[in-house]
Amino acid sequence: MTSINLDTDFHILKKWRYKDGKRTNKYVYYAASTNPDWNHENPKACPKYLIMKSTGQTSKTAARKVALHWMQTGELVPDKPKEAKDSISYLSTVFEPESTYVRRRRSLGKSMSLTYINISKSWIDRYFVAYCKERGITRMGEITRKFVDDWQLYLYESKVIGPVTVNKVLQAVKVAFGQAVRDELIPSNPASYIEPVEARERERGIFSLEEYEKLFAEPWDDLEVYSACYLSATTAMRLGEVRGLLVKNLDLKKGVVHIKTSWQDNEGIKDPKWKSFSHEDGLPLAPGVIKVLSEIVQHHRWGADPGRFVFWDIDSPDRPIGKEKLTKGLYAAMKRVGIDRKAKNLTFHSLRHTMITTLKDDPRLLRYFARHKQERITERYIHLTEEDTNRFESTISGRFSFAS
Repeated sequence: MTSINLDTDFHILKKWRYKDGKRTNKYVYYAASTNPDWNHENPKACPKYLIMKSTGQTSKTAARKVALHWMQTGELVPDKPKEAKDSISYLSTVFEPESTYVRRRRSLGKSMSLTYINISKSWIDRYFVAYCKERGITRMGEITRKFVDDWQLYLYESKVIGPVTVNKVLQAVKVAFGQAVRDELIPSNPASYIEPVEARERERGIFSLEEYEKLFAEPWDDLEVYSACYLSATTAMRLGEVRGLLVKNLDLKKGVVHIKTSWQDNEGIKDPKWKSFSHEDGLPLAPGVIKVLSEIVQHHRWGADPGRFVFWDIDSPDRPIGKEKLTKGLYAAMKRVGIDRKAKNLTFHSLRHTMITTLKDDPRLLRYFARHKQERITERYIHLTEEDTNRFESTISGRFSFAS
């Protein structure tokens, strides 16, 4: 006679006691942990129960209490087979918040956000470890350079992800294997000499000055979204810095903003990128920006206490304005004034790109507003404008008669 409790991972079994081959009128309840792989359509393929033990109880209720205790202490849970030290599952553990690799990078002063860590871990699990398991590969020692080569080609040709992402996944895999070598789990990195695929990432667009005039000439229906975008457009502040801006770091009397905090949805409030470049004297604010920010502070939904976010979440004083609300508001404003954001590949970050591009002729101001540690990073933000093209055509025509 068997009693099944579908709400747990064990069954309570009533077993009669036998003496001299004959059943007596005495019984006892057993506890048995169920096998998740058991299938009633093919019952002989694997055992139905993993562990079965006598509870010594003749009361079903008492037996269930014993079984629950055993489940909690692990006495009814079979030992999991130990993975080999060089199991491929190791690769994704390289990208965990407190892994050796992440702690080492931070000790060297390298920035590593939780978003990047989580995405890298997900990429390795979804696109590499899963690929290995489908082909019966369970250990890093079984992986050769040819195997990684074939995997990369499969990702590229199957178009599961785009070429840009293929290269990002490859880089994460290279890093993970590199850490495995440092941990002396494998002798060499099978991904180290794999070259990235050709990937032409579309250049982010920037706004023309005429488009800026149309976009910010008049406040939008949502003043909070308008002022947040206006602030980024005139200071080159990043999206996270705008969202993480606190009232105490906004000095409207002096007309400056201090960039001391940033916000990431899965991390909360944190230091801004390149904290040492977030100038103590603050970034100057344009008169129009000061005006709209004054209104925002004056009519703050949760009260403009020093520790509040300047741009608030409508449902909670402990969170800033949502990323989606900002981007959707900006895109709607672009549409209203006739700016084709898709054709020009314009995003919220284009506000920062545009501001930095307008300062390219003044290296001092460019460095001040861009707040990059390395000049080569700033160079990626500088775009060729229509004015640059016209100046080039004028120069060429003036110097070479045949080009006129």
